[in-house]
Amino acid sequence: MLCKKNLLKRYIREMTKYMTYENSQKASKDLYEIIEEDLGSNYSLEDLEKFLLKLGSPYNLSQKYQSKSNILISGKNYLILNRLLKYFLLILFGSILIYYLAFNSNLKDLLESSKDLLLTIFFSLLISLWIAEKVKNTKILSSLLKPFEIKDLYGNREKYIFRKNKLINLILYSMIIFLNVHYLVGKGMEVEKNILQAAFFFLVLRDSNRISEGEYGKYVTILSIVCNTFVALAVLYLMRGNFNYVPIKLSYFFLIIGAIFDLLFVTKKLRTIN
Repeated sequence: MLCKKNLLKRYIREMTKYMTYENSQKASKDLYEIIEEDLGSNYSLEDLEKFLLKLGSPYNLSQKYQSKSNILISGKNYLILNRLLKYFLLILFGSILIYYLAFNSNLKDLLESSKDLLLTIFFSLLISLWIAEKVKNTKILSSLLKPFEIKDLYGNREKYIFRKNKLINLILYSMIIFLNVHYLVGKGMEVEKNILQAAFFFLVLRDSNRISEGEYGKYVTILSIVCNTFVALAVLYLMRGNFNYVPIKLSYFFLIIGAIFDLLFVTKKLRTIN
């Protein structure tokens, strides 16, 4: 059983789940003011439960704070797209600089691989966050169509917060993939390049949807298992190729280990979700 502080915190967490930071702050403040106005400051857990049941689903209140300015991707997901796009473009620029200085690469091949990567980044983010937007809308609609119950707030789901360690992981796998794509284009290995780009898409799909949902629910956990499995198998397939250059094999090994560790982590989470 939750105390009233934790119950209210969980209600607000669900209400602000898909909001931008500014809208979430405003919505939280407005809810506290409504509660203060109706219940005062000295209310019991039972009073709060009855009041929240009267308000209904947290998504009832959240609708008036949602941004509809963008057609395909809106609100929080639109901000995630912009944020990740900036990160990936900076990493791409870094990979171009490193590859050119380290290997004195043919500029024509480097421009070709950079163009491929720009398209891969853009479409990976667009498709991934369009999927996240569809998942968000489906969850909100299904929640609004069924009666709200307090027990809906008692689920055991761990938060997902995009902190520094998550950003470092994103930088590492992106840099490894980008550098390898430059290498593969230079060697004319089109099939291997396409497989690596597909692996990048699945990693972006995994991470962008985690950030969007903000927790390890069933959808995020199952999606992570699928994405990690694909990445591990795809890169394992690439390792079977005749790569004599040791750093290439080491970088592939890092991607596989990263995917397997994350796969084990999320598989463990799946057992605790209710």
